[in-house]
Amino acid sequence: MSIIYKITNKLNGKIYVGKSKYNMDDYFGSGIIITHAIKKYGIENFTKEIIVECDDAEIDELEGYWIEQLNARDKSVGYNISSGGQGGDHYWKVMSDEEREQHREKIRKSTKGRKRAPHSEETKRKMSRSFDRSPEFLERRAAAKRKKYIIIDHYEKKVFNTSNLKEFCQDNDVPSHARLQHNERNKKTYVDGRWSCRMKEHYSMDDVIEYIENEIIKNTDNYKNKMSKSAALRTGEKNPNAKSISIINETGQIIEFQGNFCKDCKNFTGYSYHTMKKLLDGTVYSLHGWRLL
Repeated sequence: MSIIYKITNKLNGKIYVGKSKYNMDDYFGSGIIITHAIKKYGIENFTKEIIVECDDAEIDELEGYWIEQLNARDKSVGYNISSGGQGGDHYWKVMSDEEREQHREKIRKSTKGRKRAPHSEETKRKMSRSFDRSPEFLERRAAAKRKKYIIIDHYEKKVFNTSNLKEFCQDNDVPSHARLQHNERNKKTYVDGRWSCRMKEHYSMDDVIEYIENEIIKNTDNYKNKMSKSAALRTGEKNPNAKSISIINETGQIIEFQGNFCKDCKNFTGYSYHTMKKLLDGTVYSLHGWRLL
């Protein structure tokens, strides 16, 4: 059950007519003027009463009726801005041209001659720095954004800190900063058998040289094991670990592969290994007239 309610200012008698689908005692409307009035006079100086209860379908029509009946849009009588119905219109939208000009004039008068509080010295320094575009400032800002690296010389057992790989390579006769960047990503090898590169934020331990050397050994072993297992799947019949796959076509021809996928696939099926890879890897059940057994 919906309601039409009336809010009354006990100090000056002005009213506000509103609607609600929920009868909440602490809800005093959401209109701009009534909200300001409650803030100005205090909610304790306003009363709320239910004018009528109604169905949801009637609420818009009845709100408009009671706003008009009680003359709640008259500024000397009430706080309503709109005529009600489908929610309140925007304050600016329902004003006449004369009222809009008066509103603008009030804003102009209220802001004329207004002075801001003086900025503190710290604020002035921050503002000054924000407009600084000198080469020194731009270089400092760029340096702050650069990634910080550690470079290890595994021959001399030395650790270098830098944020500019290109300059480091030029100063220390390292072949290529791109190779150092690649080394930081793969973490499996050394550059020229001597250098390694890592992000400083992830390698701040004391024994960083030993840690990185052990990491390279571990990553290299893992890579070799991975590659050997991959190779075992496609090496020849002599390898006991070779993977065995049987496929059959629509004519009933059966082909069994004992690891030699790359070599035998084109000969027996007419398609290259890369074409039949999804079938031979077991990703799909059938492909180009062939299916797994």
